[in-house]
Amino acid sequence: MVAGRDILAQGACYAIEEAGLRVGFDVSVVSYDNLSSPAVEPFLTTFDEPAYEMGTLAVDMLLKRLIGGWRPVEQRILDAPLMLRRSAGPCDLVRAGSVNRRIGDGHTAAPGSAAMHATD
Repeated sequence: MVAGRDILAQGACYAIEEAGLRVGFDVSVVSYDNLSSPAVEPFLTTFDEPAYEMGTLAVDMLLKRLIGGWRPVEQRILDAPLMLRRSAGPCDLVRAGSVNRRIGDGHTAAPGSAAMHATD
């Protein structure tokens, strides 16, 4: 399950557990922003949103438009590293070795491998 924000992922984790499922085992949960408290269980796997860099770039782009007049729209792509934690992991079928998953470059990841874990 992928959530747009950590707070939404935390709510999903509570609902998953209330349904009798295990987060990180039966259902993987991944989020985006890395703003959750480290004390929250389970520790969320999340993409680390570069909030400071986003704000700095936004102000810089705005000032360029205010001072220099009309400018074409700029697009910037920033890194958002994956913070792999306990809320994401291979499902029980993969752990048991009965399923192989495809990874980005077309290779098959061996069950339990780092490539397998990073893509679930």
